[in-house]
Amino acid sequence: MKRVKGSSTMRRSTAWILSAALVLSACPVTAEAEELTENGSESVSETDQTMDESETAEGEHLNEGENTNASEEEKGNQIQESSVEDDIERESAQETSTQEASTEETSTEETSTEETVEEATEEASLEEAAVYMYASVGNVTRTCPAIGKDGEVTFHYYPQDGEKVESAYVKGSWSGDWSQYFYMTEDDNGVWSATAQLSLEKSYEYGIVVNDNWVGDSTNPRSDGNSEILRNPVYNSDGSVSIFYYPTGDEQVSLLYKTADDNNYHKVTMTQDAYHSALLSATVSEQGEYTYCLEVNGAQTDDLNCSNAAFHITKLPEDDASVKSPVVNGNEVTFHYFAPTADSVSLAGQMNDWNPSADAMTYNEKTGFWSITRELADGKYEYKFVINGGTWVTDPRNDLQSSGNSLVQVGEDKDPEQGAYQYTIYYLDANHKSVDGASLWIWSDNVNGTQYFFQETEELTDGNAWLKAEVSSDHEVLYIIPRAYDDWSWQDVDKSYDNEQKQENVTLYLVNGDTKAYTEIPDIVERESRYVIVEYSRPAGDYDGWNIYSWNTGYGSDVSVGFEKLGDKMAARIPVVDTKESISFCMRKSETDNEWAEKDGGDHTVAIPLNQSVVKASFIQGEGIVYNLPYNIGYITDSINGEITFYYRDDTLFRNYEEAALKDHVELIWDDEKYPMSYDETNERYYYTGKLTEGDHYYGYLVNGELVTDRFNTETAVVNGTTYSAYTYTTFNVDIQAEVTPSEIDYNDNAVLKLTLQADEAEQIEAVEAYADLSELGQSSSFAIDTELMEGTIALKEGVPAGIKNIPVNVKDQYGNHYTTTAQVTVKDRDNDGFDWDEAVIYFAVTDRFFDGDSSNNDAYGTGNYAPAEGSMYHGGDLAGLESKLDYLQNLGVNTVWITPIVENIEDTLDCDGYDGQHNSGYHGYWASDFAQLNKHLGTQEELQELIDALHARGMKLMVDVVLNHAGYGTEDIFNNTYIEGKNMLRDSSTTVKGDDKKDALSSLPDFVTEDGQVRDLLIAWQTSWVSNYDIDYFRVDTVKHVDDTTWKAFKNALTYIDPDFKMIGEYAGAGYATNAGQLRTGQMDSLLDFDFNDQAISFVSGNLSTVENFMESRNAGIDNTATMGSFLSSHDEDGLMYRLMNEGSRVDSDKAHALMKVASTLQITAKGQPVIYYGEELGLTGANNWPYQTNRYDMDWSIANDDNDMLGHYSKLLEIRNSYTDVFAKGSRTTVSADDANGTLVASRSYGDTTLYVGFNINENESRTVELKLAANTTYTDLYSNSQYQSDADGVVQIEIPAAKDGGTVVLKAGKAKPSENPQIKGNPEETGNSESQDSDSQDSDSSTTTGKPANEAEYTSLDGITVTGWDKVIDLAFADAKTQMASIENPSSMQQMVVNIALKSDFNMVIPEEVVAKMAASNATYVFLWENGVVTAYTASALAQIKGDLDLNIMVSKDKDFGQGFRSFVLEPRKKTIYGVKLATVMLLGEENAGKTAFIFQRNITTQQMEFLDSTIIDEAGHVAVPFVDFTDFVILYK
Repeated sequence: MKRVKGSSTMRRSTAWILSAALVLSACPVTAEAEELTENGSESVSETDQTMDESETAEGEHLNEGENTNASEEEKGNQIQESSVEDDIERESAQETSTQEASTEETSTEETSTEETVEEATEEASLEEAAVYMYASVGNVTRTCPAIGKDGEVTFHYYPQDGEKVESAYVKGSWSGDWSQYFYMTEDDNGVWSATAQLSLEKSYEYGIVVNDNWVGDSTNPRSDGNSEILRNPVYNSDGSVSIFYYPTGDEQVSLLYKTADDNNYHKVTMTQDAYHSALLSATVSEQGEYTYCLEVNGAQTDDLNCSNAAFHITKLPEDDASVKSPVVNGNEVTFHYFAPTADSVSLAGQMNDWNPSADAMTYNEKTGFWSITRELADGKYEYKFVINGGTWVTDPRNDLQSSGNSLVQVGEDKDPEQGAYQYTIYYLDANHKSVDGASLWIWSDNVNGTQYFFQETEELTDGNAWLKAEVSSDHEVLYIIPRAYDDWSWQDVDKSYDNEQKQENVTLYLVNGDTKAYTEIPDIVERESRYVIVEYSRPAGDYDGWNIYSWNTGYGSDVSVGFEKLGDKMAARIPVVDTKESISFCMRKSETDNEWAEKDGGDHTVAIPLNQSVVKASFIQGEGIVYNLPYNIGYITDSINGEITFYYRDDTLFRNYEEAALKDHVELIWDDEKYPMSYDETNERYYYTGKLTEGDHYYGYLVNGELVTDRFNTETAVVNGTTYSAYTYTTFNVDIQAEVTPSEIDYNDNAVLKLTLQADEAEQIEAVEAYADLSELGQSSSFAIDTELMEGTIALKEGVPAGIKNIPVNVKDQYGNHYTTTAQVTVKDRDNDGFDWDEAVIYFAVTDRFFDGDSSNNDAYGTGNYAPAEGSMYHGGDLAGLESKLDYLQNLGVNTVWITPIVENIEDTLDCDGYDGQHNSGYHGYWASDFAQLNKHLGTQEELQELIDALHARGMKLMVDVVLNHAGYGTEDIFNNTYIEGKNMLRDSSTTVKGDDKKDALSSLPDFVTEDGQVRDLLIAWQTSWVSNYDIDYFRVDTVKHVDDTTWKAFKNALTYIDPDFKMIGEYAGAGYATNAGQLRTGQMDSLLDFDFNDQAISFVSGNLSTVENFMESRNAGIDNTATMGSFLSSHDEDGLMYRLMNEGSRVDSDKAHALMKVASTLQITAKGQPVIYYGEELGLTGANNWPYQTNRYDMDWSIANDDNDMLGHYSKLLEIRNSYTDVFAKGSRTTVSADDANGTLVASRSYGDTTLYVGFNINENESRTVELKLAANTTYTDLYSNSQYQSDADGVVQIEIPAAKDGGTVVLKAGKAKPSENPQIKGNPEETGNSESQDSDSQDSDSSTTTGKPANEAEYTSLDGITVTGWDKVIDLAFADAKTQMASIENPSSMQQMVVNIALKSDFNMVIPEEVVAKMAASNATYVFLWENGVVTAYTASALAQIKGDLDLNIMVSKDKDFGQGFRSFVLEPRKKTIYGVKLATVMLLGEENAGKTAFIFQRNITTQQMEFLDSTIIDEAGHVAVPFVDFTDFVILYK
């Protein structure tokens, strides 16, 4: 991996500030000042260009990219106050942009006569004529695609009579992999159209998809394939050239062409094309260099369907049959291929690892042959030619082939020890018996896979017909996957063979479902079929169309199974291959024109252990999987009750719901005794319970009189010549200990419960199950503890009273013995140290796209992957940019900032095949190359710490995205046999289970073997070190579904030991509150991203209000502080919600999508759970998950983040309300009050304690709605959203007006005259503050000057005689009275002595003193001194207070004792509100007694110029204080050593 190591230097801005502003004569300690100046003058960006090795890639959920929305000029015009440390550490870069001048196009004007076409001048330009001819399509019925200017193509779909079209889009080869769609819209005539801007340099295949069904394009048929957009000119294989015309009606069209020497055009009438019947064409075959135009209905016009109206025709050479290929001359081999019309030909084969771009062939114009000569070692090589970069063909001059490829022999046959082995491979699969029904995918170590085809079917001596393939390979080790003939729609299990003896000819026999490759015909054992059976309960009995869709059963990525009546159940039997330990599926309803007409929940998972052949799960509509029937087992011991229970189940009968047929026909033979087994109808199995005794025992089952052994027990005993199953039971002398760390927790904490078994050394005890009863903590009575770890993280449900709580623990050993003990933990009251986890309001920013705060790191490694014009390259966003925008985020109302992964990523730039001009990089952070290093594109470690400190000073928290599942592409050499000697951290064929969610690579990314304890521990150590070193608050965990549960439990344990209130929110694709896949309340995740929520939000704003509200109520009841959900509307891995509204379903226009987004965000922000706001959606930005362009990863458009942005105003208002009533929204209950789908309105109540709020929604875009409610009688209700008031009558009836969706579509009612926050959300100018009204007593105060999720407490003061008051008015009065009393007690006070009022401040106080109280303070003629918990003291004289107009904002952000570089430490003070007082004031900062006697250099920000300036230097006093005199209350920085 290439790494550029940067020297440790001070930034250029520091040098500028210090060299320009530091006046050495003003510094008491000249030497230190001189050193500071010299160090600051060092070069900024010196780099040590030392390189290592390089890797590369992109790919996952993981399609990473974006779109630039704001010009550099717009960004430059966005006035943002830079932070102090930004200015101290760097200069602000001046951003500029240029305006492109518009240009006018001109065209030649020509006319024609009847006999010859002569050049003349027309009144209309050729361009105007062409635009008229091609753009007037709207007047014609059923036209083929219309060609417009600059590559524009308009496609049409004409519905058949009576056809109902719900959706239509065009997909084609313009995106290489056919992944880019153009959605069509319907016009007033019922015609669906889409216009696409396509390159004029290429032709494209395409088709139209209607209601999710491929229908092609009937207006533009092609006789032998997909419809095409053919760009002119088209060169034919015989050397001729064709020109095509897309008619809009019955035009008469001719081709006019001429050479440079011709005075007149040659004219050819265009006729219907033989292959493209909707098009007109003309073909020219005469040699020459030509320019051309068209004549349409007698008018001459340019051809808009070309990039250059010219073509050339040369006489094609004829094929020379005497030319041989390949020509072998010793080790020099020359290949020839005749293709005079090809644009390119290359050689690909085993000599270059089948790389189609490695060996380009050279064209000979005279002969028409493409040729290349290669020096090859002795051996056999398979190869093909690649035509025009995409068509693979065999060598027509070479009859020697192998596995469908051409074959060349160089030198003599190799000695077997050197390679060139011939493998004859037979394959037996009862479901795929024809040569075109299967193929083989074969690879070897460090060699890419190649597909081989079966040549024939052969009946072998066992009587079976086997598929046969001949494979030539240079490799002794082969990895083989039998798979579908032309894709991966199904695949068999992986198989491998090691030709250790290096035999030249080997015959292998492969059997479907068997991982072994045999060298002799194996005995074919009929495989036992495996099934997951899902029983579905729909109360209404409406099962038509419902089916299960699964992608990882092992039988392909697209398996659909319908429901059938089995017994008294409706069930789906899903086949599963032998290697699968679980399957995932969606419950969906399919209709004729839409396979995904409806879904019941998100992704669901059912485990099927490898020893189980049938597993049954019960699925209830709206709830998901509620329980599984017990697995099939032989016996269970119960040492507590001294019992053993034997079980028997016939899986064949079980899967057919016929188990009861064996009633009275199943007996147990146990130690010479026979016992009848009873039938358990609920669990569909037979059982017998007897006394448990020590010693050796044997048993078996008599089923219909035949002895059957226990298939789940390999131990046997032979008694009187008969083989039985056997077991041994013994007991141990074991001591069990349980310890909880920490021993005291509140409901926002976690703790680790650790178990220890102590037995005699000789006793080989093994824990197989461990459980804890967490009932006294409000949690499960059977909390499972992973026996590999023997510890688990526990949580406390909010509401459990304080005190000592008991946790009974039960551990079971391999013999079924139980060992019990009780642990204890003390529950304490919640520490008032910020917002709760379930009160988090999360803002997700793709760091690279948010804001570029330091352009010097844009190409941090010097690899050139900074390319803002490309969607999947670096755009410059960094940690410094995040810190500079914290005012914006805090004023928005979020309290948690989630950023993408911060670790070092691969630096290689990847090509995006099929996407011209697009490249790929690790800008997103999910392709790690070094988990212990910070990605330098994002900044420095110091900047990371500064960001965290700045967030914490504001009462906000940082959430960092982490990945434990995979590394970046091409990192095998980094992680294999390096960090762990002799061990590969990444999967190879021996640790991969193809198609498995956890044991197979995701998007081909190198996958960590996390089930290996050493690999797991190292990954956890890397990730937790970031928490230990930087005080990160939370993790967002990537790809949770693809990592084993033991790893997540170990990860959570490690984090809890470091920080008990550290939390994790996991990305488990498809998860919802009812389908959390066992990730919540299990010691793994604290929250999951809610993949159901955005679908529900779309359904809600589309009119299904009642249905979604029912879901919301169930969701509300299903989550709590220990297991919550993060609700998101848009993300980096999905289309944005507004984009979906415009392109899915009824496809609304952009204005309506904008309006409905407001209502959807109200649903999100007022719901229980954690709102996850995707950056930019609060500004109205949206985009598509369309790799590599990734328009959903746009650059944040700061030019529209202002007061004029109605979406931003809506979000700010709602978040202010949520934060003012955080308990109600984060913890409260939910009930429907009024639901009217027809009217498009809904009102729901949210209640917590004595407070109830009523949230109203209106989805009508342009019309408000009146809703009548019945609430409390004779009560005034205030709408917190609009400040409107309503009065209920004596019966409690009140009519409210819910504004149109475009105006917010929201009301939030509260009884009483509720006041807005004393510090309302500010947009655009964070220095403005607002005054407040009084509020009724039952409202929650919201006086916090910083939004931290909980409202700030009222200022509080306790007088000398013990009286406590709250509120600034009362605090000032009482503190002044105390000061007056103290003043009176002074003997002989000086006449000049001024009264000093001392007030101690706490961090959770409301820090804004209202204007009227400030006036009172100024009039008192006293000096007011505020003493902060962090050691800052600020004094305001009466004259200074008199200068204050408005509120006095005491909010100050302090960063203490930070490493500034060059040996200096820094103390930074940043008041939120900067003020020019005009009189001298002072503040005192505590640097610590250990710094006494040192020199402190003081800098301040000039409020007028916004520049940092040197103010003074002073000696730190004995107590460690520095007094800073000032006139302007502004930013200060103190540097000291």
